[in-house]
Amino acid sequence: MPDKFPLPLYLPVESHVRELDAKILLAAVAAERGRTVYLGEQNALRATMPFGPRGIYIHKSFSPRHRALQADHFRIQRNMGYVVVGWDEEGLVHLPEDIYAVRRIGPEPLASLQAVFSWGPNYTRLFKSLPYYDGTPVFETGNPRTDMYRPEVRNYYSKDVAALKKRFGSFLLINSNFGRINPAVRRSRDGSASGKKSNTGLDQTWHTMVEHRRKLYGAFRDMLDQLALAFPARQIVLRPHPAERLESWHDISSKHRNVHVLHESSAAPWILASDVLIHNGCTTALEAALLDKPSITFAPFPVSDLDWQLPNSVSRQASSIPDLIDHVKHQVSGQAMPPHNISKILDEHIAHTAERLACDSIMDVVENHEREWAAAQSQLLRPIGVAHGLIRVAEKTWQRIKADERSANSVSFLERQFPDFSESDLQARLANFQQTTGRFRSVRLHRTSAKLYCVNLATAHR
Repeated sequence: MPDKFPLPLYLPVESHVRELDAKILLAAVAAERGRTVYLGEQNALRATMPFGPRGIYIHKSFSPRHRALQADHFRIQRNMGYVVVGWDEEGLVHLPEDIYAVRRIGPEPLASLQAVFSWGPNYTRLFKSLPYYDGTPVFETGNPRTDMYRPEVRNYYSKDVAALKKRFGSFLLINSNFGRINPAVRRSRDGSASGKKSNTGLDQTWHTMVEHRRKLYGAFRDMLDQLALAFPARQIVLRPHPAERLESWHDISSKHRNVHVLHESSAAPWILASDVLIHNGCTTALEAALLDKPSITFAPFPVSDLDWQLPNSVSRQASSIPDLIDHVKHQVSGQAMPPHNISKILDEHIAHTAERLACDSIMDVVENHEREWAAAQSQLLRPIGVAHGLIRVAEKTWQRIKADERSANSVSFLERQFPDFSESDLQARLANFQQTTGRFRSVRLHRTSAKLYCVNLATAHR
């Protein structure tokens, strides 16, 4: 059967607090142009692919816990007749080039990728410097997540910001980034997910970085304790990384009435509502910079080459707990000055498209290339691809059935990553975009099954 253009778009979401709002915005932009979009939890979305109309699947990363399995996903999707493109959700603040080439992608998944959407100039250079780079087209479009922080879109969070201010008053926000040290799922000593096969490509630098993060995790625990004592009249909210185990912080929050450990909604409203963000190497510092909000890096150890340089470079630096407390006092009193050259740093890493959203730039690329991408698919392999896809669905279902609660395949962990949102919940988010941007008036969203939603024009609805 020949492809019908425009092709449907498939948008998987792993972590709803990180990705969902931005994916709804991209879906709305695509639907505004007459395209049907299928959006939902990534495992649920993959389970529909053997039965759904062939389209363009935009991967949110290139290498999860099992790189070979991801490569298999890519190959099976290509064999089923799908166009396979994507970006790396963690590509903005990335590992050093040699480690990135081993842990975040490899030659196997790259062989099936038909295009990559780049965050900006820095990521484009990183991707093209991979030792096995094969010429896969890289389009410097930016990422939908950064669209959420643009002046014309950020009012999307205005109600949430007002609610947080009413709930907490003036508060300090701490975003931790210790998913490899304080994991919600079982991991090995080197920070790999439990069950990941050893990789001889990992060198001493990786292990040294993991141990550095382990020390930093202990320092953050001490810092949170002392900060609560230093500011007893001010609320402190700790938002752990989505991959972190919240319970490991509860011994500290139970000691202080002004400390709250929460994992609610996306980072943006929390940043906007807070007085200052405290972090070390967290992507949320870039988000704060884009939102014109101050941030402080807590860096107690003199090993900056092991820290995540980009988010730290747009923040004030605190080298000790007393130094941090002093920085916070200056910040909340309005006496602190932001670091220099933030705009220059952001321009190097985030593609700015003048008055255009990254979502519009992405859809321009899709419209210009979808026919050639579709022409590269082999229709002869579709029966084999569908059979393999069904086998993968069965395997994933069995993994969930036998998984314990500390496994990345457990129902409880997957539910935390992406709850079963009601149709009205996502419709309200779309309506918020319609009101905020003045666009998408004819776009509609409806739920198709558990954790799956369809976005299209009203004339195509139902």
